[in-house]
Amino acid sequence: MPVPPTSEAAKEGTRAHAMAEAKLRAWLGHEEPPSSDDPEPEMDEATDAYVDLVKTIAQELHGTVAVEQHLDLGRIIPGGFGTADAVIVSEPVLHVVDLKYGRGVRVEAEGNPQLRLYALGALAAFEPLYDVETVRMTIVQPRLDAVSTAEMSRTDLEEWGRTVVAPAAKAALDGTGVFRAGDWCRWCRAKAICRARAEENLALARREMAPAPALTPEELADVITRGRRLAAWVKDVEEHATAALTAGEGVPGLKLVAGRGRRAFTDAEAAADAAEKAGYVSRETRPLPLSAIEKAMGRKRFAEVLGDLVTKTEGVPLLVAASDPRPAWEPVTPQSEFTKEN
Repeated sequence: MPVPPTSEAAKEGTRAHAMAEAKLRAWLGHEEPPSSDDPEPEMDEATDAYVDLVKTIAQELHGTVAVEQHLDLGRIIPGGFGTADAVIVSEPVLHVVDLKYGRGVRVEAEGNPQLRLYALGALAAFEPLYDVETVRMTIVQPRLDAVSTAEMSRTDLEEWGRTVVAPAAKAALDGTGVFRAGDWCRWCRAKAICRARAEENLALARREMAPAPALTPEELADVITRGRRLAAWVKDVEEHATAALTAGEGVPGLKLVAGRGRRAFTDAEAAADAAEKAGYVSRETRPLPLSAIEKAMGRKRFAEVLGDLVTKTEGVPLLVAASDPRPAWEPVTPQSEFTKEN
């Protein structure tokens, strides 16, 4: 399965977590504070909100703070592990705090399986040192101005681990688990090729409606809701197919073609001088974008006067039907570059 490209949102989240970690470690005296001239002020403000909350919890509990705590989940999920953004522990309370930097979807802590797993891992890490009776779990989404906290007894949490997680993990490892599609699919690397998700979305598309000449308001709402889910699924499948073709794998009936590249002047000042000398640009109208100069000069004259000063970057490959008349885009490889040179 081709590895999907890392999204900009994921990269942004990684940077935010690194910044938050550095700020907490600086507060704890583990390292120097991060530079104050950070080029991402929104991220700086958002991570400040998260760090302030962790500080408040730690001060209220008079607890020990662990940052980016590695969690071993092997007791209930063989080979399972994770990393908690922050864990604050002080008898009889253990508090797990999770930073979510995204602004898209609000996530609640109540009943959140990810946070519960983190809490189970934190209990395992700290149980030799602390007698914990109560577990608190908090999700911080500073860009949504949202904080959600849930609380469980240690007994209830460990029972959930034994009766819910452990059997599900065993079924998954044995290959006897049941695949279920849902909102959680958005985070899965197999979301584009998962048969359970495909069957659910195809069933949505085939769903019948009342034999009336016009859609009812309820049906309109239903179409919009289902359409958005279908569109998200199709987008995931297209991205997967694009990644496969980019990696040189075949996808019957589809191919990639070169996208429309962006033109730019290699030397904007020299191009403006040449256009002015040819009588098409005045000092008062400079600087003009390339497209405006080309429109004023006409394509033929533009090519004659400024063609040597124009460069074009390669566009993003587009996914099209194999019958599309445009030539197939070929990924650049050391072999293709060698062939081109020879």
